[in-house]
Amino acid sequence: MAFNDSTLPALSAKAFQDALEGDYIKLFAATSTHTSFYPPALSHLVHVCPDIASKPAVPPTTPNLSDRPKRDPFQGPDYGRGEKIVELDVTADNGEPTTYACLQNMNALAPEHFLCTPRDFRSQTSDLLREDLLVAWRIVGAYAKEGRETMCFFNGGPLAGASQPHLHVQFIPFQRGAPGPEALARSLPPSSLPRALPLPYLHLCVSLPDLPSDPTLLSKALFTTYSSLLAASNSYRARLAEKDLPPAGPKRASYNLFLSKSHMHLIPRTNRLAVIPRIASKTSTSGEDWSISVNGLAYLTYWYVGTREEGTDLESYGLARVLVESGYDTKLWDEFQ
Repeated sequence: MAFNDSTLPALSAKAFQDALEGDYIKLFAATSTHTSFYPPALSHLVHVCPDIASKPAVPPTTPNLSDRPKRDPFQGPDYGRGEKIVELDVTADNGEPTTYACLQNMNALAPEHFLCTPRDFRSQTSDLLREDLLVAWRIVGAYAKEGRETMCFFNGGPLAGASQPHLHVQFIPFQRGAPGPEALARSLPPSSLPRALPLPYLHLCVSLPDLPSDPTLLSKALFTTYSSLLAASNSYRARLAEKDLPPAGPKRASYNLFLSKSHMHLIPRTNRLAVIPRIASKTSTSGEDWSISVNGLAYLTYWYVGTREEGTDLESYGLARVLVESGYDTKLWDEFQ
């Protein structure tokens, strides 16, 4: 019997609560949240999560996201206790069914933070396939029908903030409505072509058309939009000097992708870490600076730090500055148009 997508939000909520109560997953709960505003009136939420301070420091070396690890935690069909939520089947381009597992994020940054991954290994440096986009759309749509704002995000490539090499997309039901860039995109006239949002860092966006219900036509339409964003990003990078680009290969091709019910977004990346000088957080035993991993959530204006002092340092350095230095300056895009 085919899975009824409409049951997914309730199923995910119960599975998350059960896994949390069973101590199978960790929720990095925020003790405080500070809102900062940057033009054009985007609100950035800086969450202070004390448990993050106890985590090991972000490694300075870029992770290998191309090769299958000896131990692959996302390899099905067997998963850890409390980890699997449900499996979804979609039909691939070759007509064969592809099985995806919806899994708990074992270090959740918000309630019901989960991921979806193909059962068999594909690299996180791979581009998404039609079936990947189709299953993501099914999940986003299931939440939208319940009036819950949920976005899919993909940290594609070694400079986009991913840590696991097995391809996966993530989902967070947002408690405060649409995150900043999605709300901004909705405030602008629709655009069927990739355009840069009016932000200091390059953030490409396309308005989704009225999409067909037929799965084959739907996946084709989503893939066409996705391909147009990739093409715009690649064309932009091709005009830059070599000195302004990351090394050729997966690093240069890194990007963050977001999917909502009304838009698809893509942010090309240049750095996965930001080095923040210690001022408020400086102690007699601390170093002169600290590093923060910049993944898709930061570009959705959601930030997570271990202490209030680190949050102060981050805001003093400049949230928009971090995003520009981890991506590309919009001015260069404007010059090429």
